[in-house]
Amino acid sequence: MLAVILLSFLIAFTTWFVIQRKRRLSFFKDIGIPGPPPSFISGNLSDLIRKGSAAAIQEWLDKYGDYVGFYNGAFPVLVAKDPELIKKIQIKDFGNFHGRGVTSGFARVHPVNKHNLVNTSGDRWKEMRSLLTPAFTTSNMKKMAGLMDDCTNEFLGVLNKLHSQKKVFEARELFQRLTADVIVRSAFGMKSDLQQKSGENSTAESLLQDSLESFKQFRRGWRNYLIICFPEFASLWKLILKFGSRYDKTPTDNILDDITPIIQFRRKNREAARTDILQLMLNAEVEEGAPVNVHSLAINDDAESTTEENEPSKVRVGKKEALSNECGDCRQRPCLLRSWV
Repeated sequence: MLAVILLSFLIAFTTWFVIQRKRRLSFFKDIGIPGPPPSFISGNLSDLIRKGSAAAIQEWLDKYGDYVGFYNGAFPVLVAKDPELIKKIQIKDFGNFHGRGVTSGFARVHPVNKHNLVNTSGDRWKEMRSLLTPAFTTSNMKKMAGLMDDCTNEFLGVLNKLHSQKKVFEARELFQRLTADVIVRSAFGMKSDLQQKSGENSTAESLLQDSLESFKQFRRGWRNYLIICFPEFASLWKLILKFGSRYDKTPTDNILDDITPIIQFRRKNREAARTDILQLMLNAEVEEGAPVNVHSLAINDDAESTTEENEPSKVRVGKKEALSNECGDCRQRPCLLRSWV
């Protein structure tokens, strides 16, 4: 009897899964958007991983035209390259499109990634963006210029040294270390030896290596791959990520561990204030009279745009309960950590 019940349940579940899966993967076809045919298991994720997202998307745009619909695992993604349409979306009709939508199952269930600026949407995104934008004004960014100049000068010194030795060297690693040096100096005010490779056990070196690993985890991590391909099992993935992190730390967890003492030290020692991005964010906590929920401070590549251009409404931080310093997912560590992931 039990075997019959289990078999019936298995048949019913398989039927439900196949039907809803086909419906999910026929979304673009049903509305007339061209694009590459998706795999039943992974959508177009395998192509994105194998070819690289930039190369794959460009190939599809060349083949299908100005509008392409593809599937990041089971999540539909629409790409448009029509400049006029993009201008309308980004400026004129921005109020209707500020919710970017989460295009990754991993981002929906991961306790860190689901809260950052790139992956949130709607009113929550508007609150975060309004809170973040003032820290990235032109005047504040100019304060970082001196730190970036120091990094560039050191980079040129490394190149001159290698040139004088007449040795073949890997340019990619040099630029990776330059980028990491700029980040740790301008973001955290840390003097690093990354470009000289003389601080193998330093926090900066650890941040660099964990950051490099964080990019690789989506290419070779079976767990992340399954989460993106099968969002139907979101509850299961949440449990795995929550309890699995205790025994199998991801690069993201290691990055948070590296940053924790830096933020705690700055909060406890206000006299140690420096001219860096972290200090601008900490100042925002003080100036508004209440700690900022730093999920809102995730840095992304369009932070240069002004509030006036993109967001007409203003957010009064002190009156937003959602902008407290803690959230249900991160009671054990300051939320400001999440802004750097």
